[in-house]
Amino acid sequence: MKREKRVFSIREVLESWLSNNRTIAYRIKTEQAVLFWDRITDEYVSAHSAAVSIKEGTLVVNTDSSALANELALREDSLKEEMNRRLDGPVVKKIVFRCGFVKQKDDTASMNEKSAKRPGIADMKRVDRTVEDIRGQELKNELKKLFISSLKWGRKDDF
Repeated sequence: MKREKRVFSIREVLESWLSNNRTIAYRIKTEQAVLFWDRITDEYVSAHSAAVSIKEGTLVVNTDSSALANELALREDSLKEEMNRRLDGPVVKKIVFRCGFVKQKDDTASMNEKSAKRPGIADMKRVDRTVEDIRGQELKNELKKLFISSLKWGRKDDF
């Protein structure tokens, strides 16, 4: 009996692996939740608020005014629904809005600044510790790239 060889795409292998490693899959979804904040809000809200972190299902969002924080708190249920719809699962259980510092988003200048940042030695060691138990070298390398990319965009506390 001749065995049929099948070529798997990286996406198929990664999805299969993530379905067996739910902890890392959840960490990736929480990282996406923070990044999706600007996508689910309108231009004004996006300019005057920023998702800061997510921990144990609670997304923390800073706003530059208490009035905006109050308005968003009234829309919390619809924002949670949209966020979870985009994440294909119940990742965000609660959203906490607080008045705080919101870095102004300057399109090209801030993107160039952020992309120029390089992770420090401590960050790279944390990435290595995060992926050390992964057996497949190709998958390990892809996840390292993903985590390093998130570090370059300033998301140091999400993995």
